[in-house]
Amino acid sequence: DVLTRIRHSGGIAGDRGGQSPSDREYFAYNAIGELVGKQERSSTVHEYRYDSLGRQFYDDVRYFAPAQGSTPGVDQTVARQTIGFDAFGRPAEFKSHDLNNARTVATVRRSFDAYGNIAVETQEHLTFNAAGNLSSTIQSSEVRYNHTLVNGLPRLTSIDYPAVDGDSYSVQYTYDS
Repeated sequence: DVLTRIRHSGGIAGDRGGQSPSDREYFAYNAIGELVGKQERSSTVHEYRYDSLGRQFYDDVRYFAPAQGSTPGVDQTVARQTIGFDAFGRPAEFKSHDLNNARTVATVRRSFDAYGNIAVETQEHLTFNAAGNLSSTIQSSEVRYNHTLVNGLPRLTSIDYPAVDGDSYSVQYTYDS
């Protein structure tokens, strides 16, 4: 069995939740059960694609929800997301593409440690001027995932985030025995 529709109920007394098209999400699958399409509550439609190993590598917005009354439409800055895999099959590069799919507007890259855990993640954001020419590239600092071996197995102990306004921070993980 596959999920083909979600009907959301309203939260207001007397509301006929699930009666409006905006209260529903729809899902479509291929013959082997992979999710190939989704219509969100906003009416935005996604198409998904998979490689020969069954890994999703593509999310393309086929239709953006328009503005309705005072409700703004869906932000159309990113229309496609693609995933690249490293030699070990791990998702290692995530790219966001603009509406015309002509330009990459953001890239996230991951590197892994010897145990296959994410070790470092970097982000790059590109901005373009009104003429469509590259106006700036913003390379963020690295996010570091720190692991410690416990009984021969790696355990996440902290994540170090880059400085924002001069202040960097770290999230620490503590485990019971």
